[in-house]
Amino acid sequence: MDFFDDYMFDDKDMTLHNGDMRKRISRCFEYIVDERIFPNLEYFEETIQLCLDYDLNEDGLLLADAALEHVPYNAELWQFRGIFLNALLNFEDAYFSFSKAISYNPNDVETLLNKAVSEENLDLVDDAMETLRHALTLEPENEEVFYSLGLLAEKNDEYDKAVEYFWQAVKLEKDFAEAWYELAISYDFLEKFQESLEAYDTYLEIQPYSYNGWYNRGIILIELNKFEEAANSYELAVAIKNDFPSAWFNLGISYFKLNRYEQALSAFLTASELDDLDESIWYYIGQVYERLSDYTSALAAYTKAIALEGNYYEAYLSRGFCNEKLRRKNAALSDFNKAVSVVRESNEAWKAKAQLEYDLGNIKNSILSYKKVLDLSPDNVEIWQKLGSAYAETGNIVSSIAAWTKCVQINPDFAEAYYQRAKLFLFSNKADLAVSDFKTAFYLDPSTKDKFAREYSEAIKELKFLDKSFDDKK
Repeated sequence: MDFFDDYMFDDKDMTLHNGDMRKRISRCFEYIVDERIFPNLEYFEETIQLCLDYDLNEDGLLLADAALEHVPYNAELWQFRGIFLNALLNFEDAYFSFSKAISYNPNDVETLLNKAVSEENLDLVDDAMETLRHALTLEPENEEVFYSLGLLAEKNDEYDKAVEYFWQAVKLEKDFAEAWYELAISYDFLEKFQESLEAYDTYLEIQPYSYNGWYNRGIILIELNKFEEAANSYELAVAIKNDFPSAWFNLGISYFKLNRYEQALSAFLTASELDDLDESIWYYIGQVYERLSDYTSALAAYTKAIALEGNYYEAYLSRGFCNEKLRRKNAALSDFNKAVSVVRESNEAWKAKAQLEYDLGNIKNSILSYKKVLDLSPDNVEIWQKLGSAYAETGNIVSSIAAWTKCVQINPDFAEAYYQRAKLFLFSNKADLAVSDFKTAFYLDPSTKDKFAREYSEAIKELKFLDKSFDDKK
């Protein structure tokens, strides 16, 4: 971040028409050609100041250079020259100009502030800090110096220090809008969201038409889970600047969080009209269509997101779920396979892939996918349960028993795990173990006795030990 970065503030109130400025500049160039600069030096300096006010940097630089040929010891002109060069991103020449200005007027704080801008942009951070500290010794209550120190601290990721400097600035000048804005940003980086919100509120009292201020305030409100207020902030941002795609997008997010899906869709579609190359917008359009159960439109939106970003994991995963809803199971499996190739450590994608493989009858593949989920979350009882069922379908009774055993180790109160393991023990002719597990299942969940009665009605009549187990309520 550069010093004096005022992108968030409104344009200057132009008091001269553009034609009048061009006339002044043309007259100055006539003086240059006619070599009449010196007798018109005051007019020159006024015009240079106006060039500075209206950001006419190239014209201002030419006029400053011409004037300095006649008055090379004029500190103010050297400073003007440096400011124009800073604006034109020529920081080395700007640094030279400010150094010249300081050599003629060493105690000018404004020049020191501008020199620090050049130093910071030349990555001479320590020099910039020293320049600003020197300025502070000259004017200990200069709010601009504290503000610049705060910006430099922000650049160094020293947000606690930045907060201190910005507070000093606003204590000295309570209507210092830029300082309140940067104070809010520093609090945001420190995750002190309530303090950040309060700083933005003060800033917006001073600059109520700052669309970036309302936009950033909305971001903080989302962090605070205040989605209604966030939506209000974004509504103001787009009211001030209608062609603000990021604000429309975040407005959509706020509506989405409030389950106001039609409004969210409208906001996202507006954002896409302003920026149709942002894959995130299309992804969230898909998310809204899913909530509205329009899976065909959701699938199209996810496809657009993937076209813009070929490795968009979330879009592949979501498109896979849509394909499932539309009974396009092979297409869904293709999406899940792509998702796990993009993000290998994704529980959700591996789980979706495994379940779909199981549903398609690819039991052996589903077992491999379930095991991948368990590599990532070894205590996931649900997946151990599914793995146990899959192993049983392949006839691998030993591995199935091991999976159900893992279930009861993780959750000793899981009645279904005891019940399923009991069935496997019974199938394996391990009657004592089966009876023990059936008893435990019946004790933990009496409804399993009804299931047992349905599944083993004939066996109950024939096998006395099972009949006894069934009747045992302990």
